[in-house]
Formats: sequence, structure tokens, C-alpha cells
Amino acid sequence: MLTSLLTVAGLSFAILFLLMCVVWLWFRRIDNAAVVDVGWGNGFAIAAVVSLLLSPGWTERNLLVAALVVFWGERLTLHLLFDRILGGKPETNLYQWIEHQPHASAAFQDIAASAKRDCPLSKALASVPEISLVATLEPG
Repeated sequence: MLTSLLTVAGLSFAILFLLMCVVWLWFRRIDNAAVVDVGWGNGFAIAAVVSLLLSPGWTERNLLVAALVVFWGERLTLHLLFDRILGGKPETNLYQWIEHQPHASAAFQDIAASAKRDCPLSKALASVPEISLVATLEPG
């Protein structure tokens, strides 16, 4: 049971890490931190599918829980995508407020600053066609 749990958690973590790396590249391209929210909605759905596929048994309960989480996660993703990203709305006030707080932690300011700088990893990932396609999504 513990091995199964660790397998599901480990694979989910690896997939979600890659997803959030792509979301980070997308954020850098459009400079709108709301894409993080879009990524998290998809992350819940992905974790539910991984859990369904790797958990023991295919009971109706497992399928129902996974279906509900996928439906909720994708509904959230689509709402945020069309409302905040493709709708042309600016970054939410919360993200702007956090980024410009003088008393924000130095760690957060370092992370925010480094997310906006070019680095070799982001250039290498941006050269991959699938990631470049995601990073070039624009409103409209």
C-alpha cells in the first residue's frame, strides 16, 4: 500500500513539476502571473488521473472521484484561461501587490526577479517546439 502511494505521489510530482515549468515559461512570455492558476487547475486533474490509473482496483468510487476532480479542475482551468489570460485582463491585484511590497521576503523578491530574467534552461526549453507553441499563446 505504501509503495503504491509513493509511486502515485512521485509520478504526480514529476508530471506536475514539468507542467509548472511549462507554465513558468508561459508566464515569462506573457508576463501575467495568472497563468499559474491555470496550471494548478490542470494539475489537480492530472493528479486525479494518475491516481486513478495507478491506484489498486477500478472501483466505481475511484472512477467517480477522479471524474469529479477532473471535471472541477478543467472547469477551473478553462474559466481562468478565458477570463484572465485570453480575456486580456491584466494580472490580478494580488500578484501585483505581492511583487511590489517593500516588506516582502527577500526570497520571494529573488524568485520573482529570477523568473523574469533569461537563463540557459528557459532558452533550452523554449527551443522545444511543443513548449514554444505553449509559450506563444496570445489573447484573441
